Amino acid sequence: MSDHIRRLSKAQYLGTMDGKMHNITEVAEFSDDVWNCAEMLNSVPLFEDGLCKRHVEAVYVNNENTFEHILLCGEKKNYYVVIVVDLADNSIFGFYPLDLNKEYGVNG
Repeated sequence: MSDHIRRLSKAQYLGTMDGKMHNITEVAEFSDDVWNCAEMLNSVPLFEDGLCKRHVEAVYVNNENTFEHILLCGEKKNYYVVIVVDLADNSIFGFYPLDLNKEYGVNG
């Protein structure tokens, strides 16, 4: 894995979804690259709280089984860092900061 993880634009992030995303949290397994990515993102001020705790909130896969979204808890409630894994290449595609409060009006 490189020393740089690409921050995905909203369009790039949404482009990794195709139709309904399926929750696979109960059966998901992670490579060391996911945790290495989280450790690197801890140096980014937005994510410095909690990513190395290895707490995965949820894991989703798209309909085509080409991308996996791993949601790691961020520094506040309803805030996640989504690590997007390219399943065809078995590599980290990038990350996206997902603030459910801001994007979807979720409160609490």
